[in-house]
Amino acid sequence: MKAFLSIILTLCIVGITAIVGTQIYKKQQQQKIDDTPYVPQGEVITPEETAEAKEENKTELQKEVAKSTADKEILDKLMYEIEKNPDTVAWIKIPDTTIDNSILQYHNNEYYQRRDERKKNNIYGCYFADYESSLSTRDNLKKNTVIYGHSDLKDNPDGQRFSQLFKFTDDKFADTHKEIHITTVNEDFVFEIFSVFYTDINFDYIRVNMDDKAYQEILDTALKLSIRDYNIKPTVQDKILTLSTCSVKYHQDGTGRFVIMGRLK
Repeated sequence: MKAFLSIILTLCIVGITAIVGTQIYKKQQQQKIDDTPYVPQGEVITPEETAEAKEENKTELQKEVAKSTADKEILDKLMYEIEKNPDTVAWIKIPDTTIDNSILQYHNNEYYQRRDERKKNNIYGCYFADYESSLSTRDNLKKNTVIYGHSDLKDNPDGQRFSQLFKFTDDKFADTHKEIHITTVNEDFVFEIFSVFYTDINFDYIRVNMDDKAYQEILDTALKLSIRDYNIKPTVQDKILTLSTCSVKYHQDGTGRFVIMGRLK
């Protein structure tokens, strides 16, 4: 009887070992499949190419992590500014400029002309959105989101506030900086620049609400006036961002403007 039980126990152990071994083998094989890059029929991939692909994936992951961290930092700043001033509606950032701050909005376009983010008198004011603009989600953006900011009236690219926009008159800078980033509590927006131009107040480019015909006229005129060709032609189905500041290059009487427009990606 003992011998019989011993045989049964031995068989059970052997069976369990076989099952476990089979499962381990299957997992190892599956792992090999998962780690093997897809190779189209007729192609051969080398170990060097495999290593390169893995390195590219690692780099892309690092970029995503870095972007997520940067987005969180901006959102934290935005929430802090909203707490300090409920008129805060968004955050604007243009890489390699000092344009990295909150956007305010009031029920008219005069209140923040000479007030800063804390509502204190300031000759340079702050960045503020046109009172008709809607900065929240992609769906409720108007055709033309307009942001105003003062310059130093010297067209100095190293000046304060929107004076920094004049950096886009430099070909080298413009060629490597083609996006404007806007963050709200709901979404991140990226606008690709399609026009940089000088004009005056006779061109009504700051309209927010308009029909398609008037909108097309603004787009056509902006493209015509642009000091460089970005090879981007927005249509009336697109939504755009307009950054506007004063310029003295062609008009010394306060009617000159320098404008950058971007299309929502």
